[in-house]
Amino acid sequence: MITSSWCSNATNAGTAAAFERLFMIDIAGASDARDVKQLPVSGLPAGVIPVAKAPFLDLLDPAHGLAGATFPEKIGGLAFGPDLPDGRRMLVVTNDNDFVAANANNFYVFAIETWLPPNYQSQRISFNHRCDRDDDHHH
Repeated sequence: MITSSWCSNATNAGTAAAFERLFMIDIAGASDARDVKQLPVSGLPAGVIPVAKAPFLDLLDPAHGLAGATFPEKIGGLAFGPDLPDGRRMLVVTNDNDFVAANANNFYVFAIETWLPPNYQSQRISFNHRCDRDDDHHH
């Protein structure tokens, strides 16, 4: 889960976000809210148990050197990459530039200790599928 203090409006243009944090969530024990017809103005509906969450990574921690008005407005992508040679996990964080060419696409790469997140299971994806080009329709 990503939380951010950034707000899109003319008043905040060029203003640094106060926080950009990643949280681990655990859905075990949380309520299935698919049948909740309407959310209350505040709080939770009666009987609903929320997901558990714990801080994972503060992107604007001074140790990372990313804080400031140039930090992207929206973080939009998270992916674990291959394990690093020292055994830690690679986490790639990207921003969402809203398809605006003037807004840069940034990739931030972090080395995450192996005990984070707990119960992590690597997934392998095969890219053996080939898309054939229809030369009759491309000139």
